[in-house]
Amino acid sequence: MIGLLRLQVHLGDYNEALQCIENFSLEPKGLFTTVPNCYITVYYYIAFSHMMTKNYIEAIKLFEICSLYIQKITNVYILQNLSYSKKNKELELFNVFQDKVLILLAICLTITPQKIEESIKTLLHDKYDETYNRMISGDVTEYEKNFMIGAPKFISPNCVVYEGNSISRQSL
Repeated sequence: MIGLLRLQVHLGDYNEALQCIENFSLEPKGLFTTVPNCYITVYYYIAFSHMMTKNYIEAIKLFEICSLYIQKITNVYILQNLSYSKKNKELELFNVFQDKVLILLAICLTITPQKIEESIKTLLHDKYDETYNRMISGDVTEYEKNFMIGAPKFISPNCVVYEGNSISRQSL
């Protein structure tokens, strides 16, 4: 189901993505919460789908939950691996998702201002204060740049047509 959610988001069908996950339990003690990457992915893609369907209030709520979880799991992970000097790929992945979540949260907050958790607000202003202020002032290029940073990569369901000579055409 999570793979289907991701596929629908990558294809750009956000309503279908939300429909395929509507019977999925998002409880804190749910099935997918035992795997941090899964938990983060589910919340990120559901929040992004809400954002793209212009349900900014729900998107903000889900991005906030996701960001708090990333903060918590990162702190736990750092405490467990204090003696481990080599940077871990999971920790890097958490940081990448945290950046994506925060930038998309900033976009949603500029469109629909709302009160958010103080720790997230502090983190958002520490990392993206200039960017946030430019978006509030209405800089469209800043919105575009930040959307490209925070959004998942999209795929096209259409076949690519190459013009000119190619090895695959010559073999036919």
